[in-house]
Amino acid sequence: MSLGSSAITLTAPGASEFDAGFGQTAAPTLQVKSNAPFSVSLRSTQALWTASPPPARANKPASDLQWSVSVGGPFTDMTTLSATILTGAVGTAGTLIPLQFRVKYSWLLDTTGSYSLPLQLTITSP
Repeated sequence: MSLGSSAITLTAPGASEFDAGFGQTAAPTLQVKSNAPFSVSLRSTQALWTASPPPARANKPASDLQWSVSVGGPFTDMTTLSATILTGAVGTAGTLIPLQFRVKYSWLLDTTGSYSLPLQLTITSP
């Protein structure tokens, strides 16, 4: 399994993202190569975003990040529990997964700052 980058920089939100309640970012495409059936899962390793400096929102939940394997969604809230994003019944020479992320924004809750949330991708074979 490979990802074009180990870090994904989200698009900085503006007024239109706050008005919409979210901003969307395409992640680097994930590529899976396997010689057996496989399953790929995704999770956050933290329940809250790391936010700095104050007054950045220290209690922004991981669920404010949503993921999808399709540009138009549907989108699923991120959790600390592994969510299966793709399975393959046979081996593959290169299945591409176009990960998409969007962040929920609130005029009342989200404040200026630098935010990060570590994610974990796992590939397993049954």
